[in-house]
Amino acid sequence: YMYEHYFPYLRGFHVLVSLGVVPQEPIVKHDVVGVQMQYTPFIKPLNVGKFPVKDSWTRGLYLKTNAVGWLMFVSNVAIEVDICKHWSFNFPIYYSGIDYFSAELKLRMLGAYPEFRYWFKENDGLFVGAHLGVSLYNYALEGKWRIQDHGGETPAWGGGLNVGYRMPLSKKNPRWKVEFSLGAGVYDLHYDKFYNVDNGLRAERDIHKTKVMIDHVGVLFAYKFNLKSKKNR
Repeated sequence: YMYEHYFPYLRGFHVLVSLGVVPQEPIVKHDVVGVQMQYTPFIKPLNVGKFPVKDSWTRGLYLKTNAVGWLMFVSNVAIEVDICKHWSFNFPIYYSGIDYFSAELKLRMLGAYPEFRYWFKENDGLFVGAHLGVSLYNYALEGKWRIQDHGGETPAWGGGLNVGYRMPLSKKNPRWKVEFSLGAGVYDLHYDKFYNVDNGLRAERDIHKTKVMIDHVGVLFAYKFNLKSKKNR
């Protein structure tokens, strides 16, 4: 503990000890040389104060996955790394290539949502974030229409804000975390509309809209890997 928290700041220092001599009743020794007097030393302590101790924090790399995505049959993984105290960068990727039991019910997608986060308490607890979003998509909800990005190669893109909270799953092993988050954003959409039947014909093309939508709901489980410690200057 002293090696990590105290010694790095003691690059150069001096210790000053003040000594005083308080005479007592002399003890006289008679010898051939003469009279020898003996004194008892008195050490006066010098109050030099305390060295200020600067705390340290440990950078973390978090490997995460969103349980809400898995419940929707959307595989996902995210990596988050601490940039500095109170700031981190989060990068999740989502992918789904299957139908929900029929061709008329599906959510196929490939998306990424890079995000910068500000933490109010040293990279844990409450945070707010700003993210970008880009996603290819093809979905149908058992209604009349199936919606797909134009030509299958025109992703939605935009961005927005997130808010959330992260905490350890247990005190015994604080590396395991659980995170709750919610985000919304503004997106530019360029898509085609198809009849929602197997191999349904295209009913409308080149639809261009801008929409405000919820783009993230998260209950994430994470594991923290410690990186090199940084000192707060």
